Amino acid sequence: MATPAATPTPPFPAGRRSRLGTALARRRNPLWRPSDSLRSRLRALIVIGLLASVGVSAGFALALYRDDRAAALRRDAQLHSVQAVLVTAPSRAPASDPDAQSAARVRWSAPGGTAREASVDVWDGAVVGNRIQLWLDATGKVSAAPVTAGDSVTSAAYLGVLCLLCSLGLVTSADSAVRAWADRTDENHWERDWRLFEPVWSHRS
Repeated sequence: MATPAATPTPPFPAGRRSRLGTALARRRNPLWRPSDSLRSRLRALIVIGLLASVGVSAGFALALYRDDRAAALRRDAQLHSVQAVLVTAPSRAPASDPDAQSAARVRWSAPGGTAREASVDVWDGAVVGNRIQLWLDATGKVSAAPVTAGDSVTSAAYLGVLCLLCSLGLVTSADSAVRAWADRTDENHWERDWRLFEPVWSHRS
């Protein structure tokens, strides 16, 4: 019994088609629709949109941080701290939350030696006689503590992430809307072509 001849092996393996070649071959396919070209371009636009969203959000956060630090430095330049003494107990009893605060009266000495008092928020666990650090503005009024660099970073990062999420939402919403429109267009064209060719295929013409 004769042995069947082996299938000849090509001297060189078949080359792999590049992605560009594959894309061009698809475009020459008679079944390639204009909506397919739209979807192909849309993928590239989505990638560009995502990268742009990240860049814009990062730039937005950086600008917010710089503006916040500049404003904080201008404000902090007019502040000075004093040591005040708690003269009344907090208006509420100590709570389970260690960060809980309530109003209490404190007293400190002005630069001229005049005693001054004000109502400020202190920790609920504070007792009369505790020393409290106060920050006063140029007019001597009680002011908020200086804004730290960490506070500026946190605020800018929060708003930057929020901007990024909104940008990504817009990009993905636009992508979904365009794809839904392309799908509806394909369905309408398919129905039109089906009404045209189905009678011929079914021999009802």
